[in-house]
Amino acid sequence: MVGFKVSYYDGHSPEAQPARLEVDSVRRRLRVVASDGLEDICLATVPLKSLSLDPPLEGDQWVLRLGDGAVCECPAEVYDWICRYKPAGYGGRFTRWAESSMKIAVMCFAATAVALVLFFRVGIPLIADHSARVLPPEIERVVGQQVMDTLDRHLFHPSELPEEVREGIELEFAELVAKVPQSPDYRIEFRRSRIGPNAFALPGGIIIMTDELVDFSTERNQIHAVLAHELGHVEHKHGMRMAFQKAGYALTITFFLGDVSSVLSMGAALPAVLVETGYSRQFEREADLYAAYFLTESGIGVEPMIELLQQITGEYEDASQTLRWLSTHPPTSERARLMREFAASRIAEDEPPVLNP
Repeated sequence: MVGFKVSYYDGHSPEAQPARLEVDSVRRRLRVVASDGLEDICLATVPLKSLSLDPPLEGDQWVLRLGDGAVCECPAEVYDWICRYKPAGYGGRFTRWAESSMKIAVMCFAATAVALVLFFRVGIPLIADHSARVLPPEIERVVGQQVMDTLDRHLFHPSELPEEVREGIELEFAELVAKVPQSPDYRIEFRRSRIGPNAFALPGGIIIMTDELVDFSTERNQIHAVLAHELGHVEHKHGMRMAFQKAGYALTITFFLGDVSSVLSMGAALPAVLVETGYSRQFEREADLYAAYFLTESGIGVEPMIELLQQITGEYEDASQTLRWLSTHPPTSERARLMREFAASRIAEDEPPVLNP
């Protein structure tokens, strides 16, 4: 029976004991044998399928784990020797092959980096989109209300608009929604704030409009246009998609770095993310297309939306920190072109359009 000389550690004593590895190919097991000069003594017997062999971190000694804390330090030749007997080969073969060449190791690292980037750019958004669409509406409403409560505590104050103005906006917009097929459920909330003319769409169909935006608009159709844009965020479930995306990023970082705090803080950070950074530009384009669809179907047209965008851009051209509603949106000229092209096409659709990334 062929064997190799190894250093055996029983898991209880730090001292190494000279030994020999032997493989019983019939019974598919490995024996660690020591000799006292007169006879062989079996120190351990381990099934081949339960073996674990770690590549060396330095030097040329591999570590063969036998279970119960016992290990053997053995030369690299032991790896190939065990693979001849181990059922279905040994799982560390690829690792040894990759580590045998710097070029191969660099290629493997580059492939891993590309796969990770693709997972961040494509995989996580797809998973988030599916998760948001299968999430029960009751849970989405609870999440939205929690975000609303947080914003009310730290950012917003009760609206100072006259009640008749608020009711008028709600009733007029409800009449427009009735003209558009398959519109999502929503709830409008008016708030006074220190962030200027602004509007937000939260999970669960909550649409927040600031008093400052109502005062800034020059006609009701501009307000309806902004509400239509926010309704697009509700329709495409952008709030929950963003939350799931950030959870996916946090979990991935946790997997690689062990940073559990990033996952725990994700939910608490959602209100701040909505206010400080808003939705991604892809989400904003989807909402713009929905607004163009809504405004065309309801008979208003896209011009009130474009006029308001141009007014805001001109008024706050040098005050980007004061007005965040445009901070993550595409450029105003691009948004105007997109909506005008949609309106000019006069395409009759049963479903709102979606802009693919």
